[in-house]
Amino acid sequence: MKALCLLFAILLFCFPLGAQDTLIPDDTELEFEDESFESEGLDETELVFEDENMGELLLEDETATTPFLSSLLEPIRFTLRHEVSYKTEDPDGINNNRTSFRLEYSKFFLNNFFLQFDSKLSAFWSNDHRAEAENEEALFETSSKEAFLQASFSDTSIKAGVQILIWGESDGGAITDVISPRDYSELFFISLEESRIGQPIVIIDQFSTIGDWSFFFIPDPGFNEYPEKGTAYYYDPFAGLAVYQDVTSDEELFEYGLRWKKTFGKSDVGIMAASLIDNDYAYRLDGYTNSGKLLFTKIKQRYTMAGITFNYATGNFLLKGEIGKKLPKAFNNGAYQIIEKDVVDTALGLEYSPGGDYTLSLEAVNNHVIDWNDDIQTVPEDSNSLVVVWSKSFFNEDLSVNWMTSYSEPYTSYMHSLRTSYNWNDNITLFFDAFYPDIKKEESNMWVYRDQKQLVFKLQFQF
Repeated sequence: MKALCLLFAILLFCFPLGAQDTLIPDDTELEFEDESFESEGLDETELVFEDENMGELLLEDETATTPFLSSLLEPIRFTLRHEVSYKTEDPDGINNNRTSFRLEYSKFFLNNFFLQFDSKLSAFWSNDHRAEAENEEALFETSSKEAFLQASFSDTSIKAGVQILIWGESDGGAITDVISPRDYSELFFISLEESRIGQPIVIIDQFSTIGDWSFFFIPDPGFNEYPEKGTAYYYDPFAGLAVYQDVTSDEELFEYGLRWKKTFGKSDVGIMAASLIDNDYAYRLDGYTNSGKLLFTKIKQRYTMAGITFNYATGNFLLKGEIGKKLPKAFNNGAYQIIEKDVVDTALGLEYSPGGDYTLSLEAVNNHVIDWNDDIQTVPEDSNSLVVVWSKSFFNEDLSVNWMTSYSEPYTSYMHSLRTSYNWNDNITLFFDAFYPDIKKEESNMWVYRDQKQLVFKLQFQF
């Protein structure tokens, strides 16, 4: 596509319509030193202009525009991907059958500015569970993760637009990485990198000798996305006997926060604080509808988050961790009324990478509700998980293999996943993934995924 656009531009500017009328002024005369020009050819013929700048003008016009367009088109990347997933446990069959077209564009210009754009068009075909839920032969959706402009002057950088803001170091839990909402519509089948949802943000970064400061402001925060009704992963705890209404409020719903981060060689430490709207709605039972259904109100819950993160590298080892306190967070009691409690989330991980040959990491995560009591029905006092990840590259890094196993308590569950990618050439990449959930207890919020053992195949073409 870029090549075609560039070729078209070259043809357009090399062979413009009426080029002589446009490029040569009316009062310019052409003289031939060789009178036999028309009959004897151009071998020893010289073109002479009375206007001595005319030759330079012609040359510059032919060459100046083409490099400009080439430079403008060069940062564009297109990605065409098709994905099919097969559920291996009864009822077995195809879950995903979808195609996406992604456009990415990044460009530095005028020395101080940078433009980033990342948008995707997805088509869900008839036997994809998303299209089946809408009873459509083909369902189309668009999304934009990033669309922002950055201006940098001296030690200050300002970014404004749709962005993804990542805070934190944990791969196994959302400790301080709670600013950008996530797409949980297909839960662990969507990788962490692809799950984050962009939202309008203004970010100001200030770099100094005492550390790097980052301030953000979000005028209209977004919320996590969950499975839609009728999709393969949808679960309704009230079996259709509840309806939901949005609460109206005059409260300002913007978010803001500040982080300081200092790097020491290969190690770093960060301190952060933010005032946020919970990415999940809080739900409160407010009676019944005229038809006798439960009436729930969706509440946008504000809380404050303060956290510390660190990375410490020594030899082939990397020790990383973070702790975040969130106050207050909303929970439900047995009558589905809201109870507010403070929460402390902690993660500690160790990563081993011997000379880049492979990487092995182990991470422990704890979520603790302060002053928990039996009235809280939705979560236990402590939730713990252990995550093991092994990754390795083969064939000069053309083949990448990643294995992850996570173990969660107190409602015992395991999640095993294998993700692989193979670079067939510079443009084509093949993917094969396998997912094996092993959920032991019905109380687990993963119970609905207990039979979602799947194999996933993807074919990607980038140009």
